[in-house]
Amino acid sequence: MNNTIALNQETMIDHYTSKNTVSFGLVRTPYRSMGWTDAEAVEYVLEKFTFGGTDELRERLKKIGVDVWLTEQLTAKTDVDFEKRALRKFPTTGLSLKQLARTYPGLIVTLKSVAQHLRATGKKTLRGQISFNDMFGTILRNVQKVDRRWFYQMPNASMLEAPMKSMGLGNFMELMYELAGQKLFRAVHAPNQLEERLVDFWFNHFNVSITRINDVATNVLSYERDAIRPFVLKHFNRMLAATARHPAMLTYLDNTLSNAKKGAAVLSNVPLMPFRHKKQQPGINENYARELLELHTLGVDGGYQQRDVIEIARILTGWKTSPLLYPISKKLEGIVLENERKSKKSFIDNGFYFDAARHDAEAKTVLGRHYNEKKGYEEGQQLIQQLATHSSTADHISKKLAMYFVSDTPSFVLIAKMADIFGKTEGHIGATIRTMVEAPEFWNPIYRKAKAKSPFDFVVSMFRENGAIIEDASAPLKWLSSNGQPLYAFQPPTGYPTIQEFWINEAAIAQRIKFAYALSAGNMEGISPTRPLAPIQRYTSPQFQKR
Repeated sequence: MNNTIALNQETMIDHYTSKNTVSFGLVRTPYRSMGWTDAEAVEYVLEKFTFGGTDELRERLKKIGVDVWLTEQLTAKTDVDFEKRALRKFPTTGLSLKQLARTYPGLIVTLKSVAQHLRATGKKTLRGQISFNDMFGTILRNVQKVDRRWFYQMPNASMLEAPMKSMGLGNFMELMYELAGQKLFRAVHAPNQLEERLVDFWFNHFNVSITRINDVATNVLSYERDAIRPFVLKHFNRMLAATARHPAMLTYLDNTLSNAKKGAAVLSNVPLMPFRHKKQQPGINENYARELLELHTLGVDGGYQQRDVIEIARILTGWKTSPLLYPISKKLEGIVLENERKSKKSFIDNGFYFDAARHDAEAKTVLGRHYNEKKGYEEGQQLIQQLATHSSTADHISKKLAMYFVSDTPSFVLIAKMADIFGKTEGHIGATIRTMVEAPEFWNPIYRKAKAKSPFDFVVSMFRENGAIIEDASAPLKWLSSNGQPLYAFQPPTGYPTIQEFWINEAAIAQRIKFAYALSAGNMEGISPTRPLAPIQRYTSPQFQKR
C-alpha cells in the first residue's frame, strides 16, 4: 500500500478534530438541588446508564456517590481482565476482520469456495446438487433462531462437509451465536456499563443486519468491535468515518456498488478489479448517501435536498469492500495487487479499498460547500467531517441520545444544551453525555421509569439482579428472537426503535411473565442464578418493565 496514502488514512480524521476540545474533571450533577435523595439518585443512575443494578454496584455507588461513578464511566479504560474472560468464552471475538471473513464466510462465498475447490480437485460440481433458495431460507430462519448447526447439516447439503473441512472453513452458525452471545455476556457482566449502553445505542444508530447472510453477517462482529466500540465516548466523526469504511456498512447499504457514471472523469485508468457482477456497473448507488444524511448525521429534517444525496453519492464512488477480504484465487489476487501498484491513486486497507478508476473526479457541491475536481479519497473524509460537525447533526444526535437515555419525549431545553456542547466540542460524545447528566432537566422526576425496557433490557436486568452465570446463552437468545428482538437482525437501517409503543403490549408482557417464571423455577438451560430470586411479582410488575 502507498505509504503516503496510509499515513493520510490514519491521521486525517484526527487532523480535522481539535486535540484539546475536552477535558474531564469531576461530574457535578444537580440532583440534590432538584430535591432528590442520595438513594434516589443512585437508583435513577443505575436505571439510565446500566443494564440493571446489582447489589455490589448499588453499594459501591452509595459509597463513592453518583458523581464519582459517572466520572469513572465517562473516562473508563478497557478492563483487561474482563476482556480476557469474554475472549475465553467467545474466542471468535479475538479474530481479525480478515480471519473472520476467510474462516466463517456467508453462504454465497462458502458455496463459491466449495465449487472452486471441487473443480480444482477434479471432483463433481455443486450444479444440480444444492438448492440455493431452499438453503438460503433455512439458514436465514436458523440464524434468527440461534440454531448452531453447520451449513452441511442443513437438508440435502451433506456433500459440503468434506470440502468445508478440507478448506478449514468454520461454522458460520457458531459465529452468529458467539456474536449474539458476547453482547448478552457483556451487558450482564461488563464493569463499564455506560460503554455497553452506548455500544447498544450506536449500533442501532449505524445499524447493519445479519439477515444479510450472504454478504454482511460475517463482518458484523468486527463492525461493532472495530468501528463502533472504540469511539462511543470519543469524537463522533471518528465513528462516522470508521463505519463508512467498514465492509459491513459498505455492503449493507450498497456503496460497494457505487461507481462513477459512464463518461465521467476518473482518477485512474487502471481499475483494481474488472466489472464482473451484473450489479457492478457504471453509475452511482444512492442508498448509503441517503441514509448517511437521513439517519447517521443531519436527520430527516436536517435541511438537505435530493441534490445533496446525489452529490454525496458521487463523492463516495470508489469506496468499496476489498476483494482480498474473502478467499479468491491466487491469480485474481495477483491482478488486484498489481493494479493497485499501477494505479497509484487507489489503495487497499484491510477490508476497505478505494478504487480511483471508479471514483467520480469531477466537481461537486454538498450543502453549499464546493468540492474541486480531481480529488480522491481525501474528498470523502472532508465530507465526513463536514457532516459530522453540521449543526443539524448536533441536534439530531442529541435528540436521539436523550430519547434513548431519558424519555421518549425529552425536554427541548435538555436537547438544546446537549446540541450546544456537541457543536462546541466538535462532536465529543462523552462531553455531550456529561452535559446531559449535569443539566437540571435530566433530573426532572417525570423521567423516573420513563423508558420502556426492550426484551433485551428486560432479560439482562433480571440476570444482573440475580447474579446469573451464563454457561450457554442459547436459551435467552432464542427467547429474544421469538419475542421480537433477535440480536443484530433488525433489517431496516433505522435499527431497533427505543420507544414504548414498539415494545410494550399485552402479548409482550405475557411472554415476559413466562420468561420470569422459567428463570425463577430454574428451568432455563445454561443460566444459573447465584442468589435467590425476588418474588416473581417483582419481575412481572409494570415498574420492572421500565427503566
